[in-house]
Amino acid sequence: MPIDPRAVEIDGLRFEDGPGGLVRGVVATAACEGAFTLHGAQVTRWRPAGHDDVLWLSPNATYEDGRAIRGGIPICFPWFGAHPSDLAKPSHGLARTRAWSLAAVEHRGDAIEVALEARIEEWACRLTASFGAELVATLAVRNEGAAPASFEAALHAYFAISDITEVLVAGLEDAPYLDMAAGNASRAAEGTPIRFSGEVDRLYLGRPDSTVTIEDAARTIEVADTNARSTVVWNPGIEKARGLADLGEVEWRRMVCVETANVRGDAVTLAPRETSTLSSAVRVRPRA
Repeated sequence: MPIDPRAVEIDGLRFEDGPGGLVRGVVATAACEGAFTLHGAQVTRWRPAGHDDVLWLSPNATYEDGRAIRGGIPICFPWFGAHPSDLAKPSHGLARTRAWSLAAVEHRGDAIEVALEARIEEWACRLTASFGAELVATLAVRNEGAAPASFEAALHAYFAISDITEVLVAGLEDAPYLDMAAGNASRAAEGTPIRFSGEVDRLYLGRPDSTVTIEDAARTIEVADTNARSTVVWNPGIEKARGLADLGEVEWRRMVCVETANVRGDAVTLAPRETSTLSSAVRVRPRA
């Protein structure tokens, strides 16, 4: 049964009406500060003790029913990008604009773990977020239909950085990719970390669980995947950012997306009553 957020009494977590009247959970413990919305089951903040905010949230974000929130960790599900057969359906699926319900809250060591649930088409979905010295987000999907079915999923994480022209993304040097900014052109592995001088929209497919790092001026953000075979790296660059009202001409420099995913050729097919999980663990440390 869903839990009424207003009835939750647990040290380090409170619920409130956030922007647009959307219900928001706020975490404040010795280990970290954080926040999430029931709208889209979206983690919107994580700041471990001794560090600045690790997730980027647009100051121009829209908070209303049926609209996605720009920043944090939106969930792309059950498709990624445009719908494969109906372009009238929303980009990146239905999960990030739905109201989810609170299913569980508990302390686990120094962390607060929350679970949010929603039924999306034939899928029973559960997002578990653990807020502590590290941030762990896990999406579990169960096929409640009568036949095998396939889905795509991504934890579309936006990370806060000093300046996009100063950072590099490491861990993908030996992997070929699809250049989605160039019409899905196939590119060979480059052998060097990713640097940014314009729009970057890369899709890496068919990879085992891996760790990708964002090397910023003063810190390293580490993103470790479990049960993910796809990785997306994205920054819109100035020209595309100008066309996004919830991004703008300045803020695009302060974010980079490293997305834990199973999309395109890595889409997941489940038999009836079968469950699949996708998880991302985020850590941060000072850069040597």
